Amino acid sequence: MFSDRYRAFFKSTVTSSTDHSTHEHQTAMVFAELIAYIESYETSKDPKVFNMSVLCKLYSNRLTKLGISIDKKVHSTNLKDKILSAILSLASYKIGQNVVLSLKQITGKALLDVSRNNNLSQNMITLIRAANIVRKTIFHASYRFQGSLKDKRYEKMPDKLHMLVDMILTGRDITRTTQGDENVCDAVSSLTQLLVFNTVKRYNKTAKSTRHNIDRETMLPLYLGLLIHGKTRKQELVDVLHDKGFCVSYHRVLEVSSDIANKACTFYVFDLECTL
Repeated sequence: MFSDRYRAFFKSTVTSSTDHSTHEHQTAMVFAELIAYIESYETSKDPKVFNMSVLCKLYSNRLTKLGISIDKKVHSTNLKDKILSAILSLASYKIGQNVVLSLKQITGKALLDVSRNNNLSQNMITLIRAANIVRKTIFHASYRFQGSLKDKRYEKMPDKLHMLVDMILTGRDITRTTQGDENVCDAVSSLTQLLVFNTVKRYNKTAKSTRHNIDRETMLPLYLGLLIHGKTRKQELVDVLHDKGFCVSYHRVLEVSSDIANKACTFYVFDLECTL
């Protein structure tokens, strides 16, 4: 029963319609992929010259493959300005009828060393900022169990966290096709749920184990706890996985099982009264 509901949950996440907020996040993700594509040539021995017409085509094709409708043609100048703002080492040049982007010349070993040191610090700052952005979206949502694993709230994971996990697993290459994306969908969804489940507002160094907030009990740790307990009836196994952050505690499994049983009894009594 639980496995059927779990598979239905994953299916619904793949086939559910994209709302306006998701549309904006997907568009921003595609632009980030374009920036990553350009930056991948920054350290190459043969610096690449980027034609804006090619970059616009890559950008629009990726949006189309992700199912994002484009009302009109991508504006080349606007896209160029956004790219130049994101990558300060790029410069724009006009060659005949074409607009191209290429890396600025960097001279001097001292400047290069300073740049490397600054890049390391900047990377750390970027990671902290990204973590803070994602954490805010995690704490904004609530997944408190309300008697059923078919609760619609479980289908909506934080968009920013979901996209970040997807980027880490796949690299988010703008030139890739969408074929095979469904193969990593389960992994992305599972990792996203486990991250939400294990995220804490304040880390307690003196605590022997992590205290999981019931408002962030996503479907996967609940499902795994119920499944393992239902198959083995072993408290020790459930507690081991709970300590590793994979499922809820044994005590919580018993609470959830009771809630599900009580709700089933309520429905049964209601149906019985209706038939009398």
